[in-house]
Amino acid sequence: MKKRELLAKKEFLKVRSEVHHEEKVIFHEFLHLKRHHQAICAFLIIVGIVFIWRGIWNLMDRLWLPNYPLASHASGLVIGILILFLTHELMKAAAP
Repeated sequence: MKKRELLAKKEFLKVRSEVHHEEKVIFHEFLHLKRHHQAICAFLIIVGIVFIWRGIWNLMDRLWLPNYPLASHASGLVIGILILFLTHELMKAAAP
């Protein structure tokens, strides 16, 4: 590997380590909440995710080939599969 690539990978691993640490801290704080507070937080997170998904879904219905629903659904499916595949490949390539 070139020196530049090694530095980029080292920086990526450092950032990834910092993010992982932050996730652990958040999870640790969540575990120390009372059960009913955990349930309320989980419910609010779920509601937030549903609202985001609903907004994206409605935008896609209005903006992505609105006059051609079959083409819209088929192309959306293909693009979604490509995004998931490429994300998977990137994660495999970035794994140590």
